[in-house]
Amino acid sequence: MNPFTELLTIIDDWTHAPGQTIRTKRGDSDVWPNIDRAVRLLLEISDFLHDRQDAFPNGQQLTAVLWDFVIHPDAQWNNTGHSQKPVEDGWRAMMEAMAAVWETESAPIVVLDSAQLQSLRSTLEEVRVLVGEMLELSSEERDYLTNLIGKCQRLLDVECVDFPVARGACMEVVGAATVTVATHQGTEQSQTLFQKILRIGGYWFAAFSSSAVAEIASSTAMRMLTDH
Repeated sequence: MNPFTELLTIIDDWTHAPGQTIRTKRGDSDVWPNIDRAVRLLLEISDFLHDRQDAFPNGQQLTAVLWDFVIHPDAQWNNTGHSQKPVEDGWRAMMEAMAAVWETESAPIVVLDSAQLQSLRSTLEEVRVLVGEMLELSSEERDYLTNLIGKCQRLLDVECVDFPVARGACMEVVGAATVTVATHQGTEQSQTLFQKILRIGGYWFAAFSSSAVAEIASSTAMRMLTDH
């Protein structure tokens, strides 16, 4: 999987899809899985660029551009008639160049020890309980997040964990939960959820909690949380 090429495909699909609202252009009834996938790819891109800031000094600006595309900062963005603007050619060219770099320098597979696995399982269970208690979530959002968490828990609750598959499932949870944080009002539960998903990402990517993705997600999500 190359997150740069996959996200470029999503950008093109969303930009040229028929419809008048962002929600319609992104799949209507499938909007949450589609946005979750885009966020998950952006998280991987952000972490990858964070470790290469000297070679790619515009990497953080690129992730900011992509973040604004994936989660537009307007209130109730998924229901508005805001037109979807395309990503400019210069940023697209940078993504295409980074796609080639990814092919030769993609992130190594992380193998967690028993203590890390147990801690990760506990964090996922905490997130599952928290999601169930968040009254601001629609039944659609809650069911979707709960199903993702359950899938991840099942993959981790075996004697021989398939770590590449488990990492992908965990990042699906992180992606979906990040969308939830960024699209709901600033409650204590939302902020707690944000901290827990940073912890989940940190098990798989060493720089995750202090990387560009955390900084961008935090500034964008928390700005939206405090503005509405």
